[in-house]
Amino acid sequence: MVLAVVAALAALSVLPARWTLAWVPETAPVMVTDAQGSLWSAQASLAIGTGPLRRSLSEPLHWRLTWANGPRLVLSHAWLLNPVEIRPAWGGLRISGQTLRVPATVLTTLHAMFNTLEPGGEFLLQWPDLVVGRDGPQTAPGQPLLLARWRDARSSVSRVAPLGDYRLSVEAAAGPETAYTLKLKTDAGPLRLEGSGTWTPDGLLRFEGKARPDESAPIETQAALRRLLDILGPAAGPDGATPLRMYS
Repeated sequence: MVLAVVAALAALSVLPARWTLAWVPETAPVMVTDAQGSLWSAQASLAIGTGPLRRSLSEPLHWRLTWANGPRLVLSHAWLLNPVEIRPAWGGLRISGQTLRVPATVLTTLHAMFNTLEPGGEFLLQWPDLVVGRDGPQTAPGQPLLLARWRDARSSVSRVAPLGDYRLSVEAAAGPETAYTLKLKTDAGPLRLEGSGTWTPDGLLRFEGKARPDESAPIETQAALRRLLDILGPAAGPDGATPLRMYS
């Protein structure tokens, strides 16, 4: 038995990293497009987005498997503030909390609306320590699974800059089915965004929100923001807000 385990580990150490290409489904928002090295120590080229919005990243992802202080997989990338560690845990895998800092242009890989806006600013993805098991990722009660923040948000088609600071929180939805709730809010800025929705692991997205100029902003700023929102669609409702809808 011991010899079999040793032989299996030795085999894994020389398996080509390119095998990971077959493990990631085509519908995943992050794809491995190429890999060099072994499954235990390698670097991989990535592409983000889905369908025609997908684009390749110039910075590779590095990973290595280490046995110091127990088995763990260490992932590093130029966008990560610190490496991410993945290790076995009771009921699944434990993923260390981390922050991913990316240029706001990455938003153009998520929805065609952002291609129209040509976004600028800084985009942060933050998550706490997670345990991922059969029922999906779990975290401490009261903590979001993921927090996305668009700071110093800008658009090249608007002279108003910055537009504001925004956050989108992702939490596990109540119920027997695996699903996640989305909540969008504005932290600061003359352009007010808000909305909510749901997302399921099979890629089903339902999000509805609205965008409007802040009533306390100068009149000329409100007028400039209205021109920006007219690009996204006509205003609707008693408050004159522009609907934001995303479905997939």
